Amino acid sequence: MKEILESKYGEPIYFPFYRYAGAQIRTQQAYFVKFPVELFDVIPDVSAARLRADDQMEDVDIVEDFQPRGKSAPSGRTTRVQDPKLRVAIEHRALDVALDYYRRIGGRDPKELGKAYDLAVNVDGVERHCEVKGSSMLIDCVELTINEVAHGSRRDNVDLIVVDGIEASRDRSTGEILASGGSMRIWTNWTPEKEALTARRFSSTLPLSCD
Repeated sequence: MKEILESKYGEPIYFPFYRYAGAQIRTQQAYFVKFPVELFDVIPDVSAARLRADDQMEDVDIVEDFQPRGKSAPSGRTTRVQDPKLRVAIEHRALDVALDYYRRIGGRDPKELGKAYDLAVNVDGVERHCEVKGSSMLIDCVELTINEVAHGSRRDNVDLIVVDGIEASRDRSTGEILASGGSMRIWTNWTPEKEALTARRFSSTLPLSCD
């Protein structure tokens, strides 16, 4: 884990453990001032401390980068990928799965767009718009931008495709990340339901006068 963090963030890093006498692992000090978030998924019995903290920070995304294969995200929580290369690899894999689905049902002339939806494809003479979400974890919640919500609410023939459980591996010699697998679910003629949406951020215009 220390080597992974050094590769990601550069040296030096604060790491709370060291090897003692070649066989033991000891803490650098008697209490933790800094603790890499990735270690919560490596060390047994410490996750409870993180869960108690999360009770007051429900808007914090679950970081996917160091999660074990096949792990489920907590229900109702969104996830994010910190590593930009990993994020792009997962996004591309999800798009490839979606494109393959539309090809299998006879879709034609697919176009990758990105805003405010990911794909446009002609199916049986009807242009369908598709929002695609991908994750390496198993998820029951996705993050939507205001434009994605608006587009899905006002337009017909919109599909939502989620590809989760994507497997990713890094080539040690090139640093390239390869993504494969994943399980696809589709919601045809999808419209965001108001009761399913949770506001997590707001913009606020500042008052003209201040103290």
